[in-house]
Amino acid sequence: MDRHLLILTFVLLIGVATPQVNAADGQIIYVKADAQGANNGSSWSNAYTSLQTALAAATSGTEIWAAAGVYVPTTGASRRATFQLKNGVALYGGFRGQETFRDQRNWATNLTILSGDINQRGVRDDNVYHVVTGSNTDATAVLDGFTIRDGNANGTDAYSTGGGMLNSHGSPTVRHCIFSDNWATDGGGMYNLTGSPLLDKIIFSGNLASGGAGGLYNSTASNPMILDTVFRGNQAALSGGGMVNTFKSSPTVFNTIFSGNVAGTWGGGLHNYTECDPILVNALFTGNRAQLGGAFSCYGLCSPWIVNATFGWNRASSQGGALYNVYAATPTVRNSILWGNYAPDGDAIYLDGSSFISVAYSLVDGGWPGAGNLDADPLFMDADGADNLYGTADDDLRLRRDSPALDIGDNAEVPADTADLDRDGDTAESVPRDLDGLPRFASPAPGSLPPVDLGAYETQPFRAWRFFPLALAR
Repeated sequence: MDRHLLILTFVLLIGVATPQVNAADGQIIYVKADAQGANNGSSWSNAYTSLQTALAAATSGTEIWAAAGVYVPTTGASRRATFQLKNGVALYGGFRGQETFRDQRNWATNLTILSGDINQRGVRDDNVYHVVTGSNTDATAVLDGFTIRDGNANGTDAYSTGGGMLNSHGSPTVRHCIFSDNWATDGGGMYNLTGSPLLDKIIFSGNLASGGAGGLYNSTASNPMILDTVFRGNQAALSGGGMVNTFKSSPTVFNTIFSGNVAGTWGGGLHNYTECDPILVNALFTGNRAQLGGAFSCYGLCSPWIVNATFGWNRASSQGGALYNVYAATPTVRNSILWGNYAPDGDAIYLDGSSFISVAYSLVDGGWPGAGNLDADPLFMDADGADNLYGTADDDLRLRRDSPALDIGDNAEVPADTADLDRDGDTAESVPRDLDGLPRFASPAPGSLPPVDLGAYETQPFRAWRFFPLALAR
């Protein structure tokens, strides 16, 4: 397992260990695939064996606890079957089947899998279109601690989007979940249509799309909050191997990794199309590939804001190794590092004649005009990793203590902590953590506040342990 995925997995594990209690105002329904009792959901010994049956029985205020196992939305032949979330109902996976408190579960060890392979043949042709559906829900509909896999949205209209999960006009809460091996025309892992879910500690891995977004597709004013998430090894034939934003969709993305994603044309890691203004803070883009915009692309009046990001060893076969911007795109880049990226035209940045990019307090390979910018080797900890290959998952793009990118950022450009990453109730303060979950404003002495480092990671004055994930502070 590579170091970045290891960190995220550990974050997720610690995240489920925060103090929690049983449902206070409603009942708990138990689900266990091999339960032998009355199968009425009243206890672990009498648990339902079907998660779909439990969902049908659940009313607002209910928690559903699902033990490790594989659950499918139907045992019949209907590809339209799905696990439809409900407002006021929270689904929790990761139990062994003996727990009395929710904080006793471990979802990373006790894999609770929601599978679209309804006939258990290992062939996707007859799998369900959407494994999970969060359409027409709000934040009280919760999915927490599951692996969602084997969806196949290869139909028409809505049945062509969101193989893992579809949220049409829905904004559920999704935490501690893995979306893997799902397929769709658009949005292999998840598709949001005018939906703005909270996605917290999610892994999108190995999902495929024949159009856009192997991992996550946000369409038509979808503005999800995305926290502590990894997009790794997803592929799209057209655009956005990891993520696509279209038609005024502007997610807020904090502490997220895009690694090894591939798109046939635009945006190996992330593609923006038509009036999309996402905010990305503490983002790492490495080893992503596309024809136009190896890591990130903007097409048509998009104005993303990128702060404290690291773009390393992304590749484009034509233009824009890291960033590609056309048709009046106007991105802003602050406190960031663009190094080792490659394209025949514009290794770091490509602009057409109608676009403009504002870059300041950033390190750009080959240089770029702007206040506080520099062109110098950032001196990463281990740029090519144990395999001695650049742009692979084991690369360590943290900064050495002699890096020229230390303490030269602009503190005023660090945006507000709207996600309350440190859970102190202060959403007006600047984002207080880096991609590792360590203090962004790392002061070597009381009362001092040096400028922040460039890039996704902040070098700590006294770092006894490098991997200190954000969730430990919660």
